Amino acid sequence: MKTHKWGFTLGEDFYDPANSRTQKVVLAMATLAMSVYSFFLATGRTWDPTTVNQVKQPNPFGADFFRNQALAILDGRLNVPAKGYPWTECMVVDGKCFGYFGVFPSLVRFPEFIITGRSSVNHIPIYVALAVGLCFWASFDLLRRVVTATSSATGASDAIANRVLMLGILIVGPATVLTFLSEPAVYEEAILWAAAMTMVTVNMVWRWVHEQNVTHLVLALAAGIAASSSRPSAVPVTFFLGGFLVYRSLRNRSRRADLRARTLEAALMIVPGLAYGGVMFAKFGQVTPPIDKLNYFGDATGRGIERSNDGHLTGIRFLATNIVQYLRPDSISLSSAYPWFRIAVNRPSDVFVVPPVVQQGIWTDGAVSATNTMFVQVGLSAAFLTSAVKKALRQRCVGVDLALVVSALLATVPVLLSYAHVVRYLGDFYPFLIVGSVFGLASLMASNAIEPAIKRMTLDIGIFLSICSSFIWFVIQVGRW
Repeated sequence: MKTHKWGFTLGEDFYDPANSRTQKVVLAMATLAMSVYSFFLATGRTWDPTTVNQVKQPNPFGADFFRNQALAILDGRLNVPAKGYPWTECMVVDGKCFGYFGVFPSLVRFPEFIITGRSSVNHIPIYVALAVGLCFWASFDLLRRVVTATSSATGASDAIANRVLMLGILIVGPATVLTFLSEPAVYEEAILWAAAMTMVTVNMVWRWVHEQNVTHLVLALAAGIAASSSRPSAVPVTFFLGGFLVYRSLRNRSRRADLRARTLEAALMIVPGLAYGGVMFAKFGQVTPPIDKLNYFGDATGRGIERSNDGHLTGIRFLATNIVQYLRPDSISLSSAYPWFRIAVNRPSDVFVVPPVVQQGIWTDGAVSATNTMFVQVGLSAAFLTSAVKKALRQRCVGVDLALVVSALLATVPVLLSYAHVVRYLGDFYPFLIVGSVFGLASLMASNAIEPAIKRMTLDIGIFLSICSSFIWFVIQVGRW
């Protein structure tokens, strides 16, 4: 066992529950590194915190919406200035421009306004990097806690523990869609904050179940509200998690006495959805954004998409098509020239549609599948989900690990029911693929049926594929500038 000059050890000691200092140092260093990497990408590799991607966001509103909404909130309103900001995604109500986004990404800008005394400069790359860092922290912290619990029960050699550490850093960070989402744009930032706060919620629920510290429930509720106030994909996640905790408590009579904890569990089920619906109602007079008010659907393209779908832009009709698209194994093809691959889905005619959807009813500006970009996470999640479902059916009981994975899977429902298919929507798959990978990796380490040599080889293959994923995501991201 090697002791480093900073005074901590790696290898199996990393997963020793008593060696929390080592874990925290590695977690902090890895989180900082991922945040810096994200900031570097979000600035177009210029390190300028005011950078805006003029290729993808030629008008300032696409990158500056959340700052404008923050200023509007401070002014006691929710509409943002449309004059001078030609934005195709304004929802015009009574002549006022509203964004269909939540308010949390705007609220996080208040400390900057207070500390600097300035609100005129848009520092979106900083907030993108903060969201990526928080997402990485919550994910890697969950991984190290789950793997620590597994390793302390089963034991792990240095060779295996070091491989798991390296693979874990890759599969929750650079080898994921977080690299692609490191973009100074309103859409990517909203997805990032939702994914980050969803992972914090899942992390805190896991801690609550295993440590029974009510503070973790409070933090889970706060993070759940923040997640749903960033993007509605978080609402089904918090609803399911809260419902599972309430059901679990009702089945366990010894837990019923703690009224405070039961109230917080019920609140996790209800309050985040109310928070999202309340903001939308304040903006539009209804709990969901009115798609017909979207400027985009006033042009010929938007009207054509709507007509092709019999007036529908969301619904079960899109489910099969989107499942195929996000899992198809041919969204990327190999090439003999650098970067040795190319994206095969670049326009609606490249989308494989399942009736009743037609190609004219799908919108895409280029997309890749999870299967082609997050190989390891898809494999680990699928393996764990299959095994856990079989176990639940056999024992007629749903474990906490399966409940967390299923709840994270629900974040994908809104995009699976949407007419649009774009790369950034893989951000809604991030919680599911990461939580599934965490428990899949822990199951691999816990298995006594697999020889250590096979485990080492499997982990080596996972590391190699994750390095390939990191490269693919980097190339796709920098190709946008």
